[in-house]
Amino acid sequence: MSRSSFLHRRPPGRIASAQRGMTLIFALITMLALSLAAVALIRAVDTGTGVLGNLGFKRDALLATDTAMRTAIGWVQARAGKVDLQTDAPAGIGYFASYFDRLDAVGHGTDPQRTAVDWDGDGCAAAKANGVAVAACIQPSASFNVRNGAIKARYVVERLCNQPGDSLTVAGMVCSKPMTVTETVSVRGRIDYTTMPPPGTPSLQQFFRITVRTEGARNATSLTETIVHF
Repeated sequence: MSRSSFLHRRPPGRIASAQRGMTLIFALITMLALSLAAVALIRAVDTGTGVLGNLGFKRDALLATDTAMRTAIGWVQARAGKVDLQTDAPAGIGYFASYFDRLDAVGHGTDPQRTAVDWDGDGCAAAKANGVAVAACIQPSASFNVRNGAIKARYVVERLCNQPGDSLTVAGMVCSKPMTVTETVSVRGRIDYTTMPPPGTPSLQQFFRITVRTEGARNATSLTETIVHF
């Protein structure tokens, strides 16, 4: 055997050892990729579950406003036509005999002439954050439980008049009232919102704006506004 051929010969076990080393490296890389994919999948599932849970809590808070709204409507209806509705009753009741022209129920406005609602009992701190001023901070009703205490609710009731007092005797007092229409239906059985007059006596009916805020789990909040008349 020549010397040159001897120099080019390699031991048979060296190639097998190199191959086994590369296989281990590829296996580790594959395991790392699979682990990262599993972590990403778990995070995606957790995020989706959290979003669905928050939407569920938001829906519960929104549906609970119906119960709170009925409570506020019942309070006003029990006093319809009485002098109780001619004066403000803010402490623990949240009733105002006149409306606020620039009511900021959410508390995110920047108008310094707006009126904020002290939903959290902290002097409208959220509305005044970052040095934003408010013209007034009004008190809502006392907090009460909805759905066996799972949701807290408060409300503000405004009579849609430009000032407190008796709308029939106070000079310069203007209140929102239903439109007066004339019955011109000529077809038997026809019911049309543009022709049917509202029930009751329009001159004695008054409108009220009821703003309800509910707070459920995970600080899920819902704010609704309803206008009723009696």
